[in-house]
Amino acid sequence: MRVPLLRRCIIAAIACVLAGGVGFASLPACAQAYPTKPIRLVVPFPPGGSLDVVARAIGQKLTEAWGQPVVIDNRPGAGGNIGADLVAKSAPDGYTILEGALSTHAVNVSLYRKMP
Repeated sequence: MRVPLLRRCIIAAIACVLAGGVGFASLPACAQAYPTKPIRLVVPFPPGGSLDVVARAIGQKLTEAWGQPVVIDNRPGAGGNIGADLVAKSAPDGYTILEGALSTHAVNVSLYRKMP
């Protein structure tokens, strides 16, 4: 017996609401303060460029909003691969952030034979 499409959608929506209610009930139990230490914003290009200027403006606003310093760390080289590699290999705790560009996220994959 086939269940009509509308009925399946309604059942799926009810299941999502019920599953979401369970997640909201336990949300306060797992909430943690963030950030509790300085944030490192890696810019994979030299200081003084357009991405560096944008990163410093963003860093200043994040410092004001979070109450923790945001340190700009310029790591130029290899079309952004050096900085991106540093962030990819850092601890996955949310305290190291990459300000990427089109080259670091899309173009370098087709330019370089072996990516770090």
